[in-house]
Amino acid sequence: LLTSKSEAVSDLNELLCRTTKLLYADSSNDQRFCGFDWFTSIIFLIFRGDIDAAWKFLKTFFYLKSSSYVWMKRLDGKPLKEKFNLHPVYTKICHYIEMLLEKELPYVYSAFYMADYPVSSICLLWFRQSFLNYLDWPEIVCYITGSVVIKLDYPIYFCLAIFNHLQSDIILHRQTGNLVKYLRSCTLSKFRVANYIDFIKSLSKRYSFFILKDLSDL
Repeated sequence: LLTSKSEAVSDLNELLCRTTKLLYADSSNDQRFCGFDWFTSIIFLIFRGDIDAAWKFLKTFFYLKSSSYVWMKRLDGKPLKEKFNLHPVYTKICHYIEMLLEKELPYVYSAFYMADYPVSSICLLWFRQSFLNYLDWPEIVCYITGSVVIKLDYPIYFCLAIFNHLQSDIILHRQTGNLVKYLRSCTLSKFRVANYIDFIKSLSKRYSFFILKDLSDL
């Protein structure tokens, strides 16, 4: 994806510094580092190391409502975050993932329940890293672009498509007692979102009307 490693590292560090200033512009909090910004790094890679193009995109995306659900660092240091005890990705996105999982994929939901492992735990791990180290690169790009250009609830249906893909493995590893270890370490190299477009569209058609109303209230 990148031509010069040393130059790319320098440019990425510069981009991360810029986004940190943007994220904390309205904050009086001096403790600025709260974890690595995976989303910014992936945007940098999507733009093939073009720091100016990546920065232009991030500055624009920062003001879109969808950024609060896709860019996990987006609400850091912002007064908006004070409305929540927890990040809205947890209180809204993960809430709806679990709710729809129970309705649409009850065996998967039961496997999580019987393993005493919250669905939100693995979803938050995926979201924090923007699926890096889990999905193949083309699927990560599909997730990012879909979350940017489609509706606010796209990440919900994207995760449900992954659970649909993993259904048999989740049930199997629940039976063998290592579901948590499997989910935290497994790669999703065989997952292709193109194979689940109809599934995603079906979910959106049935649930978007009330989910979007809630997600828009941020």
